[in-house]
Amino acid sequence: MWQSLHDFLEHALVVAGTVDAIDLQLITLAETAEEAIKVILEHAARVE
Repeated sequence: MWQSLHDFLEHALVVAGTVDAIDLQLITLAETAEEAIKVILEHAARVE
């Protein structure tokens, strides 16, 4: 579902120089709300 957004970021914004390719590594794609919550909680635990 979110792959098309990632493709846009990569093929339009990176190519235009608006976003650096390395910045795309900061994005985690989640297919469900539960998966998104898990990613958020895992990240929060790492930065505490």
